[in-house]
Amino acid sequence: IITNPPPPPTPTPSPTIPPVDTSATFVELDSATKGNWVNKYGHEAYLPFGQPYNVPSSVQVTFPAGVVPEWWSDQTMDERALQLFHLDDRRAMRIRSTTSTEVQIYLPDEQEHRLAVYNLDWERLGRQQTLEIIDASTGQVLDTRSLTAFGEGIYAVWIVKGRFRVRFTNNGGAGTDAVYSGLFIDPLVPPPPPTPTPTPTTTYDIVEGFSSAANSGSP
Repeated sequence: IITNPPPPPTPTPSPTIPPVDTSATFVELDSATKGNWVNKYGHEAYLPFGQPYNVPSSVQVTFPAGVVPEWWSDQTMDERALQLFHLDDRRAMRIRSTTSTEVQIYLPDEQEHRLAVYNLDWERLGRQQTLEIIDASTGQVLDTRSLTAFGEGIYAVWIVKGRFRVRFTNNGGAGTDAVYSGLFIDPLVPPPPPTPTPTPTTTYDIVEGFSSAANSGSP
């Protein structure tokens, strides 16, 4: 008996990322701060690799599957290594790729924020890499920066909004890799101060015919 095979199942379409108003404006390459990020960056979210982090629900950070940070030093006082928050210690760690790697960031509040990405060539190998900010919905490259000579540590800083990817591409050839050591996000506009609680006022009943002269003296 010959029967017709069943029709193939209808393929499930790949989920699409809804468009989000996304932008990125380059600010600076900060080589002065080194690993001293506390009180300078990360007032909204901080993610220094190899140490405690704070990423609130207002910030969504997604790494590719299988990406794991790797150590350079788990305890050092080298100023290039990132500070531990509220502790007198530093750690040097990185995510790396011999080709390229990405991280996706989504800021759902539709407001502009400051993003600082810390890049460190710990061994001073002369690494060279390109950083791109890419609209996650359209794939459009919004900004591109090339880094060389970052053995002392450099923060690449942008004003960003929406949903985007940061791509790190190795330009150094065989035997080198693209690396980064932390992400830091700050509100572009500080939140308004809390509304002060009004001081309670005391009320008095007015007594008809009261005279301060007639009622002077001791009570």
